[in-house]
Amino acid sequence: MTFLLAAGYALLALVTLPALIRRRARREILVFAGVWLLGAVLSLLLSWGIQPPSPLEGVRWLADKLFA
Repeated sequence: MTFLLAAGYALLALVTLPALIRRRARREILVFAGVWLLGAVLSLLLSWGIQPPSPLEGVRWLADKLFA
């Protein structure tokens, strides 16, 4: 399963990145890389049976620090 995920994410990068590089769209490349990396890590964690932390807990912690 890990191999299929890695192959899928590599294919996605190979299809998307060349056009962004030709256009020299640096900001779009950075955003794509960030979202791509986040998706890849979360997908791998789920495929390995690891439950990723809920983003809501981070938002609650931040809200408590800012507004308490």
